[in-house]
Amino acid sequence: MYYRFVFRGILFSALCISSLGLCSSASATNFGDADVSFHGVNPRQSVRVISPAGNFTTSAGDFNWTNHGVGPGPLPAGSVVTHCIELDQSVGRRRYDNGEYQVVTMDETSLSTMQIASLHELADDLYHAGIISSTGRVQGADSAAKNMNAAAFQMAVWEIVNETAASWNVITDAFRFDVNWSDYDSTLADKVNKWLSALNGKREKPSVELYALASARKQDQMFVRPTPIPEPSSILGWLVIVGGLTAYCRRRRSR
Repeated sequence: MYYRFVFRGILFSALCISSLGLCSSASATNFGDADVSFHGVNPRQSVRVISPAGNFTTSAGDFNWTNHGVGPGPLPAGSVVTHCIELDQSVGRRRYDNGEYQVVTMDETSLSTMQIASLHELADDLYHAGIISSTGRVQGADSAAKNMNAAAFQMAVWEIVNETAASWNVITDAFRFDVNWSDYDSTLADKVNKWLSALNGKREKPSVELYALASARKQDQMFVRPTPIPEPSSILGWLVIVGGLTAYCRRRRSR
């Protein structure tokens, strides 16, 4: 009986210690300053936005960056793909290495809890559909499909962030896209509405997490990262430890 309690105590303590890193990283909201350069939007599609704040033309697609450091936090080194979550500010093609951008969790942005949840669900759905890769880049069967998917994902993000109605429709809402501006936009809008109509408020298969490049003066951006899973070697190591402790306790009891 004594060794059973010892075993349970050791196992509980080990699990608590191993979870400390997970708890501390989950509670962190600001990972620090980023040293990044913005290179432009590609693949992309020009779209005409109609909104209560005014009408304008912009590029919808993948925003391409280079991270010159390692991190901070979940920001990968090298090539980074983001999507805009703030239309009322701009971002230029240059390096931002003076604390202009910081890497934060989504709850550090100006978005509501509902908006963040909807963006998470959208990214999850498209990740499982193979449209968003593990690096956050939008994919397609060919260049035309890739352009459309990248533009549609960005448009869906803007609709979630900017539309105040109870439901989403990028053709008829107050915040919408001009489908008569080009022949391409009607098919594009239909794809966006299809993705948005599939959102049901639940993350049934949470496989990605969202983080943000946030700035007080420039466009806030979000980026997608796969949800971390335990390394197989770590799992195997824990099984060996638990198995060894179990065998030791049983042998001690049999004496």
